[in-house]
Amino acid sequence: MREWQNTELGLIPSDWKIVSFRELLCEKVRNGVYKPAEYHGKGCKIVNMGELFAFPRLKSSEQMQLIELTEDELKKFSLQKGDLIFARRSLIMEGAGKCSLIYDVKEPLTFESSIIRARPNREKADPIFLFHFFNSRIGRYLLGTIMRVTAVAGITGTDLMELNLPLPSLPQQKSIAHLLDTFDRKISLLHRQNRTLEAMARTLFKRWFIDFEFPDAQGRPYRSSGGKMVEGEMGEMPEGWGVGKILNLARIKKMSISPTQYPKKEFCHYSIPAYDEGQTPKRELGAQILSSKFIVEKHSILVSKLNPSISRIWDIHEVDETFSICSTEFQVFIPRKELLFPFLFFLFKARYVAKEMAQRATGTSGSHQRIRPDDILDIDIMIPAEDLILKYSEAAGDLLKKKCSNLNKIQTLTALRDTLLPKLMNGELRVRDVEI
Repeated sequence: MREWQNTELGLIPSDWKIVSFRELLCEKVRNGVYKPAEYHGKGCKIVNMGELFAFPRLKSSEQMQLIELTEDELKKFSLQKGDLIFARRSLIMEGAGKCSLIYDVKEPLTFESSIIRARPNREKADPIFLFHFFNSRIGRYLLGTIMRVTAVAGITGTDLMELNLPLPSLPQQKSIAHLLDTFDRKISLLHRQNRTLEAMARTLFKRWFIDFEFPDAQGRPYRSSGGKMVEGEMGEMPEGWGVGKILNLARIKKMSISPTQYPKKEFCHYSIPAYDEGQTPKRELGAQILSSKFIVEKHSILVSKLNPSISRIWDIHEVDETFSICSTEFQVFIPRKELLFPFLFFLFKARYVAKEMAQRATGTSGSHQRIRPDDILDIDIMIPAEDLILKYSEAAGDLLKKKCSNLNKIQTLTALRDTLLPKLMNGELRVRDVEI
């Protein structure tokens, strides 16, 4: 039976220690590099705040901006595998102190001045364990104790180093890190599979309905094989196609609900922040959701009304067994026929539709511009023959179903990991107690 000790951080296992973060580092923490605009656009990759928030585990292979550094600057401000980076400041309190892990570095990589770098001593601490600790409930609480709020919320490197942490032995750290890393790698793999599945369906949509290279009666690419093209209101298009509006294919679902009326009911909540951060929808109790939401049903397509120049479109092939809802910054569209679902989803993602949505948006600035749902329905589109849409639905529908299945797995794995994380970080649960 595990024994416990009472400490300044509460009860922790008797074989754990309280240590300062400084004791676990190879060197003092460092703020990132700042250089004038003329040094940007060439050189090595630089991690900005956007990458820190977008990638909890960051690899140098990701697309990033470039900055020109001298050899001495690169040596001073370089990032290595296993480094932890923290958001030094943020416009919102939840963002300050955000921790990401440098997971892999295969080319020179640096970081900007709004980021703090911490380099763990691997003989004392496992970087993956520390990454999970600072993203756990207790880690976020401790980061909150050093938060300073002026015009923006922020932390300092000095305060960060002086934080006291509950720490198990290095072998225990590695066991915990390995367990949590197993979850993260599986979740990451499923996300990558989903990006591939969607890219395949999107490429097929472009080839058939933008380039007009759908298979003709002999199975050959229509346009390049001499398929007849006619002039229409929107330009040249295949014979037999028509021109209409999104309204011909979709309708708006306007049913809303106030989750606070059902405080103990669990909701699957699709939100703008979750979409922007590449997360799956959250499961939340009605008591935690303070404003009214739209109801989401099977074969819904969620299209953001906010700043439509940034494409935010979510396909809901199935709904969670819990009640599914979405932010009212999304508009819920339902295909008029079920077979239209895959076609309609990628139609909303088509470049010419996105461009038209951006042009119809109103508001005082780009970040606060919105488009009215009726203006979305009014957008002119080319409408292919229904049998062609059906063929596409059969091909793309299977890809979207697989994507939906992966999302369900991601939700299950994420929920299990998030349940285990705080218990592993405070010693309540040991790795050998966990059965997967």
